[in-house]
Amino acid sequence: MHSVIHPRLWHSVSAVFLMLLCLPAHSQEAFYNAGLPRLGFERDYMTVFGGYSAGSTMLTNSFMNRFYKGGFIDNDLKAEARERQNQYNYLGGSAEAGYAWHWRTGWGKKRTDTIVEILLYIPNKTPRRYQQHNVTYRERFLLNAGFSTDAFRMVFEGNRPFYGDTIDLNKTRFTSLRFQELHYGIDFYNDRWPVSFGVGVSLLNGQNFAQVNLKDGYVFTDPLLSFINVRANALWQQSDTAQTGWGVTNGLGASLTLKLNYQFQDVFKVETQLTDLGAIRWNDKSMTYQRDTLINFTGIDISNAIIDPESVDGLPEVDSLTGLAQKGGITTWIPAAYMVRVSSVMKNYHSLQWGWTMQGWTTTGWYSDKPSAQHTLWGAYQMGARLRAQGGVAFGGFARFQTPAEVALSFKHVHLQAGTPNLLAWVAPGKTTGQGFWISLGYQFGNH
Repeated sequence: MHSVIHPRLWHSVSAVFLMLLCLPAHSQEAFYNAGLPRLGFERDYMTVFGGYSAGSTMLTNSFMNRFYKGGFIDNDLKAEARERQNQYNYLGGSAEAGYAWHWRTGWGKKRTDTIVEILLYIPNKTPRRYQQHNVTYRERFLLNAGFSTDAFRMVFEGNRPFYGDTIDLNKTRFTSLRFQELHYGIDFYNDRWPVSFGVGVSLLNGQNFAQVNLKDGYVFTDPLLSFINVRANALWQQSDTAQTGWGVTNGLGASLTLKLNYQFQDVFKVETQLTDLGAIRWNDKSMTYQRDTLINFTGIDISNAIIDPESVDGLPEVDSLTGLAQKGGITTWIPAAYMVRVSSVMKNYHSLQWGWTMQGWTTTGWYSDKPSAQHTLWGAYQMGARLRAQGGVAFGGFARFQTPAEVALSFKHVHLQAGTPNLLAWVAPGKTTGQGFWISLGYQFGNH
């Protein structure tokens, strides 16, 4: 009797990987500008901003663009991706939009001499002890995923290349988060100290969440096509599907941001930052599916299926693949990021600045498997008070190689910033991984 693999089973084992690509893939804030320093006014100002970024260690920009637009994935696109394949591959990103208000306190206030200064006759220069505050609202979407090369081939080539062989689906995972963030931060500065520091606190409104973690999985196809074996030890979690509109509250959480900077005179400075140290607690209407199963499927008799479809049996039930849903609260860590930057100090409005940035991510759920840290070498040139351009090269992270670039223009009280994490993605999408674009419009109150 000839057997065929029923679509229900095939869709079940391939759905995890398809979810990696069927949503918009974007990057998180630290991944946003591929290591370039953020720019801004010195005093009170407000900004409106938005953008996206996406990267994969395997999938090229042309592949992701074609898939997202619903185009045909031909053999050339698959070949481009396979040229970059590793045993384990990553996909990550985010999108965000929002607005922020920044202001200073303590600027120019008269400072009282300390006892040490009085005893050592240290002159009290014009004080510059102040605090920089910001209140920011952001709409955020985060995504990260990991998958084997076998998972990629199974989805886009079927199981034909694996007749008599095993498809390795171990550690295939996918996580997406959508939430709103209200953030308050304060940075402390004093010109007489080489060290400055800051702290920020965010309140999070969890809107939607989905996570798939295939801890252990494989598919074996008999070389004679008489049976297929599926091994799956999987966890699937998602927020309440009855509430999916913008701004709905399916969960609440909080996060912390920490900053510590050191400047050595007017020579160089070191900046460190930890962001998004926090979690979201999803309500008790969230669902968890957990299943550890082994299925042997011998197919169906085609002749019976044609003559009497009602007599067809032997198909695996959906519950045998996913398990029964369990409702209850779920706690998820949001993707945390760290950043270390070393750069020269820009001394005037006509000078060069250079630097090195390292940044990395925990990925959602604090998985042990995560991308390597990203390293960026960059340079900037300030052309008067109105124009600044910066760019560089970045290695590692969610995309193997990128060329970030940004331009900032200032017109009296208005400040415009636009950039991309990978300039080459717009020129050669078939040869590059990592893409995106961001823009920020600021307005300064008062005098410069």
